[in-house]
Amino acid sequence: MKNSIVQARLVIRSYIGAHPVDAEVLPLPLTGTAQVQAQRFPLTARVDFHKDSGALRGSLEAMFTGQTALTASVSLEFVLNSWSREDYLLMPAAVYAGNRFRSIPLAYPPYAVMTPDEALEPPVTITDIPRLSGTDARSRIQLLAGDMSIPAIGCFSPERRQALLLLTAHETAAGYTGLFFEEDLDAGSAVLRLSAPGVREDTQYVFANNRFPSTDRGVTFRAGERIRLPFCLYTFPADTVDGLYAQLFDARREFDRDDKPHCVPFSAAYRAIRDKYERCNYDAAGGYYRVGVDGDPMYNDWQTGWIGGGIVPYVFLREHGLPHQHALNNLRFLWERLQRESGHFVPMFSEGREINDTFGHVDGRMIALTRRDADLLFYLAKALPLLRRCGEGLTEAERSVRRLADAFAQTFARYGQFGQFIDIDTGEIVTGGTAAAGLVPGALMLAAEWFDDDALRETARQAGEYYYRTFTARGLTNGGPCEIAQCPDSESAFALLESDVLLYEATGDAVWLARAEEAARQAASWVVSYNFHMPKDSLTGRLGLHTTGAVFANAQNKHAAPGICTMSGDSLLRLYRCTGKTAYLELLRDISHAIPQFVSLAGRRLMTWDGVFLPEGFINERVQLSDWEGRETIGEVRNGSCWPEVSMLLTYAEVPGIYADRHSGLVMALDHVDCTAQWRLDGSLALDIHNPTRFDAEVRILVDDDPADEAHRVRRVAPVSAGETVTVTIA
Repeated sequence: MKNSIVQARLVIRSYIGAHPVDAEVLPLPLTGTAQVQAQRFPLTARVDFHKDSGALRGSLEAMFTGQTALTASVSLEFVLNSWSREDYLLMPAAVYAGNRFRSIPLAYPPYAVMTPDEALEPPVTITDIPRLSGTDARSRIQLLAGDMSIPAIGCFSPERRQALLLLTAHETAAGYTGLFFEEDLDAGSAVLRLSAPGVREDTQYVFANNRFPSTDRGVTFRAGERIRLPFCLYTFPADTVDGLYAQLFDARREFDRDDKPHCVPFSAAYRAIRDKYERCNYDAAGGYYRVGVDGDPMYNDWQTGWIGGGIVPYVFLREHGLPHQHALNNLRFLWERLQRESGHFVPMFSEGREINDTFGHVDGRMIALTRRDADLLFYLAKALPLLRRCGEGLTEAERSVRRLADAFAQTFARYGQFGQFIDIDTGEIVTGGTAAAGLVPGALMLAAEWFDDDALRETARQAGEYYYRTFTARGLTNGGPCEIAQCPDSESAFALLESDVLLYEATGDAVWLARAEEAARQAASWVVSYNFHMPKDSLTGRLGLHTTGAVFANAQNKHAAPGICTMSGDSLLRLYRCTGKTAYLELLRDISHAIPQFVSLAGRRLMTWDGVFLPEGFINERVQLSDWEGRETIGEVRNGSCWPEVSMLLTYAEVPGIYADRHSGLVMALDHVDCTAQWRLDGSLALDIHNPTRFDAEVRILVDDDPADEAHRVRRVAPVSAGETVTVTIA
C-alpha cells in the first residue's frame, strides 16, 4: 500500500456533545517538516515526518493561540486512494478482517441459531460489534485506544500484496487517543485517523450494542495549551496477511516505555488461589471443583472446559503431590457422571441438573461448545503421566481419553471439521465453522503419542491442516468462548498455537514450526503491549498495576484480562526452544507477569467497583482499559471469582520463574523478582535473586542445557523471603 497513501492532513473539528459541527482540513506533506496555521480555529501546528528504520516516524505538535469556541479535537489523518472490500483491516483485539461479517443483534449471552442449510458452513456470524459493512459503500469504525491491545491500525491488500501499519501513543495531554477507520468503496478510498482526544461521533460501542449514544466529548482548548500526537507508519510488501502480523509483532512495543513493577510472586498468588479452591470451590458431596463461588449457580457450579472445570485436576495432581484425592475425585466425577456413551461430556452441571450451551434456547438436544471437550481432552491427556506415577485412576482415565479422542476422530471423518456446537449424544454438528475446537489437533496428537496410534496421528495432522488453511492463513480465529456467537477471539488463537507446537514436536516437520510462528504472531495481537495510564483514583491507578501482558479475550467483550483463557502460554517457551527467538519468551514474560497483580491477598485485598473487597485468593477477569461498561469502570475490577484463577494456577505449574538457556547464555526472570546472572568458567550458573515484594517467594528456576532435550534440564526452587536477596549456584 506504499503508493496508496496519497495525502496526509491535519483536521481540527468542533462538536456539540459528540456531534461534529465544523471542521477545517489542512493538507500536510508526507516528508520533512511543515508549519500550518488554521483559519477558523486558534491553532498553529508543526508536523515532522522522517524516515527511520523502515518506517515514517514523526509527530503532530499543535498549539492553541486562543480558546476554542466549542469543544474540539485535533486529528492526523492518512488518506488511501486504493481500498476495496477484499482488503483486510486489523485493529488489534477489536477488528479482524474488518469484522466484515453477518451481524445479528443478540442479547447477552448470545446464541445464534443457524438454519439447517447453513449449519455446517454458516457465514461468520457476530453480534452488534464495531465493523465494516458487508453491503454499504460507506462505513466506519470508531475506537478509543483502550478498546485495543495495541493502539494501531493495519491494512493488507491481497491483490496488490502491500500492507501498512500505523501506530501511535494511547493518550495525549487531551486524553485517550482515538483510532478511526472510514471507507468509501464507491471512491475506492479510505481514511486512517488518529485523534486527540478521541471523540466517537454520535455513537459508541457498549456491550453488544454498537449504536449506543456517544458519551465522548472534545476539549475546550485554551491559549497556550499544546498537544503532541506521535506516530509511526510502516508501508511494506506482504504476500500474505502474516506479513502484516509479523510487522505488528516486531513493532508492538513502539510506544511502550514504562517499567513493569513487581508486586506479587507467582508462588504467593498460587498458594492463595490453591487454598481458596480447597476452602471455597471444592464440592465435597459432588466430588468436583466448582468454577466459581457466587452469583448465578448455573454458571458458577460446573463447566467442563473453557473456564476451568476439567482443567484444575491436572494442576493439583501436578502440584500437590500424588495422589491428591480431591483431584482424583474430580476426574472420577468427569468420566463416571458426565461422559456420555458417545465419548463427549455434558458441558454444564448444577444441583443434579445437566445444562446445555444454548443459553435458554431449547430444541430437546444436549448441545455443547466443542471447545469445552477440546480443553478437556488436552488436559486429561496431559494428566495421564501424572496418574501413572501416582498409580491410581490411570485405567479409567485412559478409557475416558480414548473414548473422547475417538469421538473427535469420528466427527472429523464425517464432516472434515469439528464444528462449534455439537449434539453430544449423536456427534452431529449443530453449528459448524469457527476455530472453537482449535486445540483438538494438538490434544489428539497427545493422545496419539500416548496410545501410539498412527490413525489418531493422521487425524491430528489433517485437522491441523484444516485449521491452518481455514483460520490462521486468513488472519481470523473466532468462536472459542461460548458467549460471543462467532466473533474473533484470542482463546482460539492461543489454542491454534498450542496445536501447531505440539504437531511440530511430534512430527519434526518444519511446516508446523512455521505455522506455529504465524499463530504466535496472531495471538500476540490480543496481548496488551504497553502500560495503559488508568485514572489515578481507580483501583489499578492507586495500586500502580501495569496492563502490559493482559490479554483481551474477544472482540465482543471489550476488556483485557489477567492471562490466557485458559492456558499458561508455555507453548511460547517451547516455541523459543524451537526457534531461539527471544521475542516469544518476552511475550510469555509479559503475560505471566501480569496475572499475579490481580489476585486479592491478605494485606492486599482488592476493592471492586461496587465497593466490595475481594476475598483472599480471588481474581476477577476485568482489566478494564475500555469504557464498554461505562467510563467510571476504567481501571476498576468487577466483583466475583473467575477463570483467571485457573490461568494463574497453570502459570505457576508450567512457567518457570527464572529461565536460563545454557546454550545461548540467555537468562530471563518471568516472576516478580529481579535477577542477575553469571555463567562461570566451570559451566555453572550463579544467580543473585532479589525479591522486592512484600510476599515471600519460592522461585522456580529452569535451566536448559539443551533446549531440544527434555532429559537435559535442571529444575531448582529457591526460597526468597520478602525483601531478601539470595545467591543460587547451579552446576
